[in-house]
Amino acid sequence: MIRNNVSLTFLIVVPVLFLAGLTYVLKVSFATPVEFANDYQMGYRDLEKNYDQIIQKQKLFDSKYKANVVSSDKFSSKSNVIILKIEDLSQKSVENGIVTALVTRPDTSSFDVKLSQFKLENGQYVSTAFDLPKEGRWQVSLKIQINDAIRYVSFEGFVKPSN
Repeated sequence: MIRNNVSLTFLIVVPVLFLAGLTYVLKVSFATPVEFANDYQMGYRDLEKNYDQIIQKQKLFDSKYKANVVSSDKFSSKSNVIILKIEDLSQKSVENGIVTALVTRPDTSSFDVKLSQFKLENGQYVSTAFDLPKEGRWQVSLKIQINDAIRYVSFEGFVKPSN
């Protein structure tokens, strides 16, 4: 009799626990959004779909231009700027570039800073000033477009704890 009760309990409890676990996993997976490919400032599906075109546009960019980040990777909590120098292969400053940036935390998109206003000053592209509300590591993704050529540049910066 006791053996039958244990078997019956086992047959009821295990499927109930399995269904509860499955329900939890599905709930969490549907609540979690598809991640953004920060290095390319687009969703993973768009990146995967257009990957060959992206690589061709980057090769076109590299065959005509060079882009270098001039600003430091040390950020503060207030008034940060990103400075970028874009030159053609003869080292002449390029003035018709369109630059956008995404500054984000590696673990969340809650504090993302999107920058689309870069001014050309003395042959360098300078972003508008931006604040970073949390200390720690930040990732910066730049998209540089000149006509049909596009280049993506990524680097990391760090906001030191304020004493």
